[in-house]
Amino acid sequence: MNIGSYRASKRHFADKEDSKLANNHFFEQLDWDLEWAIGAAHTFMERDGRVPFDALLEGFRAIAGRRYSRFRTAEEEENSDRAKEMEMFAHFWYRLCEEIGRIAGELSEEA
Repeated sequence: MNIGSYRASKRHFADKEDSKLANNHFFEQLDWDLEWAIGAAHTFMERDGRVPFDALLEGFRAIAGRRYSRFRTAEEEENSDRAKEMEMFAHFWYRLCEEIGRIAGELSEEA
């Protein structure tokens, strides 16, 4: 891992700094998640030959899984603030995948 990747990974999944506004932290973390999910989608397309739509959904599910895993770890460590945040982000990404899948299903039924 190069130094840039290392620094990025330290900022991604970081706890909110006391000096940072909650909204700024929230959107910064969503931005990091989206960047990570798109990178994962690219890997799924290149490595696994997935079509872009399926690869993107897999990327979203992958970041949801990472967030959920960090939620479980924070729960075990009894870090309730971190657990709550990780659960919120995991729920967001899982819900997004569910809604995109539902819409795609409805569109394919109409076709």
